[in-house]
Amino acid sequence: MAVFLMAPVVGLLGEPTPPAQERLESRTFEALQRRGQEIRNELRALSLENMVGGIGSVGFESQLHLSPQNKEWVQVDWESPVRIDQVVLAPLLWQMGRLGYTAGGFPEEFRVLAGTAEDRVGKEIASFQDKDKFLPRSAPLVIPCDTTASWVRVEASLLSKRIQDHQYSLQISEILVFSGQDNVALNAAVSSSSVGNLEGTRRFSKALSDGYLPYEMNMPGVKSSIAFLSTPTGEERFSLQIDLGESMPINQINLFAIDSSFTSPRDFAGDYGIPDRFVIEGANRPDFSDAVVLVNREKRNLLDTGQILMLRFPETRQRYIRLISLKHHESKNVVGFAEVEVFSHGRNVALRKLAGITGGTFTKRIESLTDGHNLNGRILPIKQWLGELARRHDLENELPRINQEIQARLAQQKRYLAVLGWAALLALAGAAIAVLLLQLLKMRQIAELRVRFAADLHDELGANLHSISLLAEMAREDLRSPEKLEGTLEEIKNLVASTIAAARYCIEKQTHPLKHNLPEDMRNISRRILADIDWELDIQGGEHLRDLKVTFLDDLFLLYKECLVNISRHSMATRVRASLRADAKRIELHVEDNGKGLDGRAPKSLQRRARLLGGRISAEQGDAGGSSIRLVLRRPRPSIFSKTKKTTP
Repeated sequence: MAVFLMAPVVGLLGEPTPPAQERLESRTFEALQRRGQEIRNELRALSLENMVGGIGSVGFESQLHLSPQNKEWVQVDWESPVRIDQVVLAPLLWQMGRLGYTAGGFPEEFRVLAGTAEDRVGKEIASFQDKDKFLPRSAPLVIPCDTTASWVRVEASLLSKRIQDHQYSLQISEILVFSGQDNVALNAAVSSSSVGNLEGTRRFSKALSDGYLPYEMNMPGVKSSIAFLSTPTGEERFSLQIDLGESMPINQINLFAIDSSFTSPRDFAGDYGIPDRFVIEGANRPDFSDAVVLVNREKRNLLDTGQILMLRFPETRQRYIRLISLKHHESKNVVGFAEVEVFSHGRNVALRKLAGITGGTFTKRIESLTDGHNLNGRILPIKQWLGELARRHDLENELPRINQEIQARLAQQKRYLAVLGWAALLALAGAAIAVLLLQLLKMRQIAELRVRFAADLHDELGANLHSISLLAEMAREDLRSPEKLEGTLEEIKNLVASTIAAARYCIEKQTHPLKHNLPEDMRNISRRILADIDWELDIQGGEHLRDLKVTFLDDLFLLYKECLVNISRHSMATRVRASLRADAKRIELHVEDNGKGLDGRAPKSLQRRARLLGGRISAEQGDAGGSSIRLVLRRPRPSIFSKTKKTTP
């Protein structure tokens, strides 16, 4: 599955790269920029992908097919089951001119199995499909796992086309299987479903586990080291000795070839300095009187070479290591290495240890043999190095997609800015029209209010004046009866006083059209609607209500009235407690009854009124078990008419 492509040694290299199929559209512009900078910073610290030049071991190839739908497999077996945590597949690389290197014959769909000698079916540890889009690539493919195995098999179900023709095959340069830092597949037995027609000449099944990789180790911006080089004198066999400082268990030695020349073409072979035949001995006595042979190697052919010669052997406890050259390199009588590593439980115990030679003269520094550097910088553990190459591949594929998305966002922003420019012009024109319409609307509202006040004047005074007219007629008839006349005149007097008060109120409203006596109106409506219910109304901060807009006060009054109507009609309450509190910043109305309550939500009519007022309304169960309606809102700005001088008729 694609997730395996993006997780090269998380604990070693930090957070894994996000999956390739993750939609960049879901990220913010700032997140894209931040991710791009994180990738650039990380790339500066990762190993560079340099390819080995010259002649050397290439890898394995199956038989050829005319179509990709053919199954091929290849398997590596080592001696005994161990716990494995990572499988690395190094592709067989082809140079594509200016396009650089690319994997040829790497399967487009395959799965990786692991098992033991007792379990030949095995367990699937990874599966890859064409939709995972891990090709093209030149970097190794790192597959994390956690299982016990003595073999690993790669089963291809969809082959890819070879670079040099239109035929299909399975091509892999190297299979590495790590248990911690140990490559347990080094020099392991190799079996396969088939072999190609170049087997034994330019392709070898054994090359899958020989440890030769198509990459040069190259760390950016790190101090380099000149390789050790010596010329054998011929008086005695040339030997190189390293003192590990103490006896310890060792099971592998890596020899780094002298770094290739920078000339084009290169002026010496890739394994220049490594003897064609040599033995490596281990001992616990400095005179090697107890020496045991750890490695006896003879170069098989011209292609049996690479930048790193990895030599694995059964674990043994030794302090002194000695390499004896039995046949020097065929091109020149020299012996040299960029680095010599001796491993104990995956750790290079030869780092910065003393080394010496016999049977030769120094040409270049012997201390560089164990300084942990080559000409291209610091030497990393093989597992970390391959993980960094895979990580670089993932990041270098992610970065262009991020840059493309950033450029698309910038282009989109430019289009938005152009649209916003026109929208701003239209908004200004719309605002001017809106201001004009609002002024017209205000004028209409004022006219309507004046008509309403005129109707109030008619309604308030008309009935009283008609009553006075009737009483005047009655007084004329009562002239003969002083007692009746006195009562009628007293009634006319009271009615005239009431009419004068009503006239004054109406004229005041006419002079100040937005004047409103909300507290009095609330008490009046409470008396009228709650006539048969025990009620109480507490109003505090009434001075903060006097200069507010009439529309606001009307809406607040109507909301309170709606609460009372709902209580009188539906709640079956016997007691109502209401309060209105106002200050310079906010207004709070609270109405509570002891009726049957609500379902936890305020009625829709109250919600509409609350929205008109711009407030927040809530409905809860009251302390007495009924309903508790609470309206909280910000006090609006005073009416523009609040500073109008009061006129007394």
